[in-house]
Amino acid sequence: MIAGYRFRNQSLLQKALNHPSLPSISGSDNSFQRLEFLGDAVLKLTTTDYLLSKYPQEDEGKLNHRLEALVNGSTCKEMAFLGLDKMLKVGLGTDLKQSAILGDAFEAVIGSVYEDSGKDMKVTGAWLLRVMERLPQESSLEKTPAEVASSRHPKAALQEYAQKLGGGLPEYILVGQKGAAHDPLFTIKVAIPTLNSTAVGLGSDRSRRAAETSAAADLLRQLRV
Repeated sequence: MIAGYRFRNQSLLQKALNHPSLPSISGSDNSFQRLEFLGDAVLKLTTTDYLLSKYPQEDEGKLNHRLEALVNGSTCKEMAFLGLDKMLKVGLGTDLKQSAILGDAFEAVIGSVYEDSGKDMKVTGAWLLRVMERLPQESSLEKTPAEVASSRHPKAALQEYAQKLGGGLPEYILVGQKGAAHDPLFTIKVAIPTLNSTAVGLGSDRSRRAAETSAAADLLRQLRV
């Protein structure tokens, strides 16, 4: 059982807790990487559906700020209070203090719950919202509009800026990836194609999402937003 959910297929939970740095792991199918990919999508859909129902009067920009704040790596790390740091199996020398590792593990657990429930979004979503309700106030589902504005996420801020100027959505492109499979370094570039500007933001980090955030922040600095 994890956070009140009892697994019917324990092997799914074990797969979600196998970090690819383990010497015995060969290929992402035996680690949590595929479940992480699935869990990321489930997290975004569940959170988006919740926010649309919870804040029917808010515009897309404010909703996007809330969404980015709730699905970013640092918040996922906070949701890993489930005890994943003690349950996750990693290779020798792997640093669990890296925010990306615990955040990715949390997403893998979401994916495993979804698979174990028979791909039931209602069951998975209800479990996930119960977990998210236990977040600290600064990362919770109940932020006020003022709190959302004061902690706007770089990707959400860049998208809002582009839309206000009538430009298209920012485009994020992977331009580099190096390092071992269990400890990659991603480099992302971002630009707003329809704006009359040659500015390009660059960002590198251990997760693709974090690299995109860094690139968005870099472009915002260049545009002085």
